[in-house]
Amino acid sequence: MSEAQATEVESVYRELVKGVGREKVTEANAAQLIELAERDKHTVLAEELREWAMGCGGALTPGQGGDVTKG
Repeated sequence: MSEAQATEVESVYRELVKGVGREKVTEANAAQLIELAERDKHTVLAEELREWAMGCGGALTPGQGGDVTKG
C-alpha cells in the first residue's frame, strides 16, 4: 500500500470513529479499517466493518481483519 493510500485509509478511519464516513468504506479498504479498529480496541466498529465486508460477498478471508469465522 502506498503512503497516499495509507493516509486515505487513516482519514476514512478517523471519520468512522466519529460516526460518519460510512460511504467511504470499500472492499479495497475494509480489511485495513478493521485492523485499525481492532488495534484501537473499537470492537463494535470492527464488528460492523466485518459484517459489511461479509455482505459484499465475503471480501475478507480468515487472517484479514481478524477472524471472520467468529459469530
